[in-house]
Amino acid sequence: MTGRRIGSGSLDKTVWWWDAATGRPIGEPLRVDDDDVRELQPVGGDRLVSFGSVNTVRLWDARTRAPIGEPLRLGLYDPLRRVTFDEQGHKIAAGTPSGAVGLWDAATMQPVGEPLTQEGVVTAIGFSRDGRMAATG
Repeated sequence: MTGRRIGSGSLDKTVWWWDAATGRPIGEPLRVDDDDVRELQPVGGDRLVSFGSVNTVRLWDARTRAPIGEPLRLGLYDPLRRVTFDEQGHKIAAGTPSGAVGLWDAATMQPVGEPLTQEGVVTAIGFSRDGRMAATG
């Protein structure tokens, strides 16, 4: 949710936008042809991030309802379980059921280092306030 709009994703490969005051849809749903939409989260004010089961991450402009740039293909081999941004919206972290964790620069959409591996499923990821450290669980 960002301000007066709410975004929702669906396994039928659509993203819906809703007016928070009226509960009515805003326009037609946006179609995402190559992946479902497992989760949609706010990022730094007027952006949302979505991800699907085949490792596609997208940024959305909540004001215009349009995708920002090309989808990010994370290159992890499992379906994504968790995706999050740091508070400033500069870094993306993603984790999988097999414990793989990747980090990307949100401006360039390029990987930051090699993916790491933790023991077990990645169910949570959090950044420190300054974005310099991340923790997974």
